[in-house]
Amino acid sequence: MKKLGIALFILLILVVGLYAAKNVIAEIALARAVHAMTGLTVDVRSIDLGVFATDADARGLRLNNPQGFPEGRMLVMPRLYVNYRLGDLLRGKISLKKLRLDIDELTVVKNRDGKVNVMALKTVKAEKEERPESAGGEAPQLQIDEFILEIGTVTYTDYSQGQTPYTEKFRLDLKERYTNVNDPKKLTGLILARALTKTDIPQLAEFQMQLLTDAAGNLLNQVGSAAAEGVKEAGEQAGEAVEETLDTLKGMLPEEKKSDQ
Repeated sequence: MKKLGIALFILLILVVGLYAAKNVIAEIALARAVHAMTGLTVDVRSIDLGVFATDADARGLRLNNPQGFPEGRMLVMPRLYVNYRLGDLLRGKISLKKLRLDIDELTVVKNRDGKVNVMALKTVKAEKEERPESAGGEAPQLQIDEFILEIGTVTYTDYSQGQTPYTEKFRLDLKERYTNVNDPKKLTGLILARALTKTDIPQLAEFQMQLLTDAAGNLLNQVGSAAAEGVKEAGEQAGEAVEETLDTLKGMLPEEKKSDQ
């Protein structure tokens, strides 16, 4: 009986150790994937992988500014959630059933030399130089069945005008859904294009939005359809609300007396 207890204790230690090692490996894999697609380093507070499920929930992500820009974060993301295909992942392909990015703040920085940090991203540079990939290694294969994008705030900081940087914030509260994302360049272009389209940052920073929209490609066509679905759903809900109100009012009115035959 004592030997059985010791064996169970050892088994428990092994399971806990394997679970902890699994999360550490996941953090390394995530950092490498982000660097391969953007060329930037990322800090992750924690990542939790299900023991038997193929999902991962990362918390407290911060994407650091590229070299040549003030120290700080380009992107603050409280949560990144993925549901992945393990077989494809083992073969070196990022194949996700679902990806959700909860971006709290994206910071666009123009340095003293007039360069903009988002234009230094690997995938954007590849689009600008009209090359399939840029220096720093080939981006991994990518397939995302469902992509949910949330963006809270976009901040613009300009160091090129003087000693005191100019700063302006734009509140977006954007939440959108996309399907069949199959290119790292399109993914990065989509995030930036949707974050900056409704701001004055392209004009303030003096860069061409066309580079980002070209990188996003046909994914931007889904924006209109998603909005149309939202309008349709809102219209249906409004119609249902009107019907319920009318039914309630009818119930409050006295019933008409039937005339004698």
